[in-house]
Amino acid sequence: MKPETVSSFDINMPNHRILFTALAIFNIGMVGCPIRPSTTRMDTEENAPTAWTASWSYDDRFVAVGNSEGELAIYETTDWTKIKSWNFKATTITKTEWNPGAPILAVAAFSHDEKTSIIQLYDISKNHIIKNLPDTVQGRGVSWSPSGEEVAYVGKNGRITIFTKNGEVLKTLSFSNPGGLFDIDWHPVNGQLVAVEEDIFLIDIDRDRLLATIDDGTKSKGILACRWHPSGKFFVTGDYGHESEGGEPSCLKYWTREGTLLKSIKESKSEYRNISWRRDGKYLAAATDVLLVLTENGDVISKTKFDDNNLWGIDWNNNGDKIISSDQAGNIRVTDSEGKILQRFAQ
Repeated sequence: MKPETVSSFDINMPNHRILFTALAIFNIGMVGCPIRPSTTRMDTEENAPTAWTASWSYDDRFVAVGNSEGELAIYETTDWTKIKSWNFKATTITKTEWNPGAPILAVAAFSHDEKTSIIQLYDISKNHIIKNLPDTVQGRGVSWSPSGEEVAYVGKNGRITIFTKNGEVLKTLSFSNPGGLFDIDWHPVNGQLVAVEEDIFLIDIDRDRLLATIDDGTKSKGILACRWHPSGKFFVTGDYGHESEGGEPSCLKYWTREGTLLKSIKESKSEYRNISWRRDGKYLAAATDVLLVLTENGDVISKTKFDDNNLWGIDWNNNGDKIISSDQAGNIRVTDSEGKILQRFAQ
């Protein structure tokens, strides 16, 4: 579909751990930064697949988008033409992340198809599939090392495997979390991972050991996203609350590098699916029922509600002047930090 220019809900969490209900949309009615209404709107598509993930390449030339019906698509950002697309049966593309200094795309996914062959690493400059995703490495999370020479994947039973950018297995860490892991993020300076599910895990990759397990103090609440600040001095998590059912609210939480809670921010009644730091670390973007942009200290810059579809994927471009987001109806938007729509299309 040519974009317009403008000025299976499966989260892979065991039911006995957290019982998630069907997605519901709520109006924000709390004290804080006023919601900035969007100047444009896209129609809700009742049966459209959820666009789980959207990410920019390191040079801002390409964007990758993956959805709940197994479509992985790459767009060129000069005219937003879809230049590459794959469709994998009975598959959810859960996360895409580009190498920080090379045109290589890493893909996380899980499939219910016994004979699936999902792309794991793809070099767009050579139009070459470097590696297909092994069954044991199918899961939700993926994260590149700061150098781009290694990439970590979450697999079955919460195991983490490290690959080279050429697809060679380096090692599988001894740590595992039987309930799975929702997200991981590689420390921007050293060989440390933060990983999340119900708890937060700090893992030393080089020494292959668990440094800390942190209980965030909540009950029956999944932590869906985690990101180190580019300085490496602290990280942020985004979780899934159940405020509408009388439970705890969804929150963004700032943590020290050692896992001490710095602050908790409530700016949405819906879950925080993904979060992304601008490259210079000055701003954080969060995907929830609004496009939320905050300072590195957690002050709200903008809060934009596009329509009744929750956002799922989110990423800053390398230049730091645009945000791409994707939603549960398959809509893709490129905006500035104030939420002004610069480009929009459906996957």
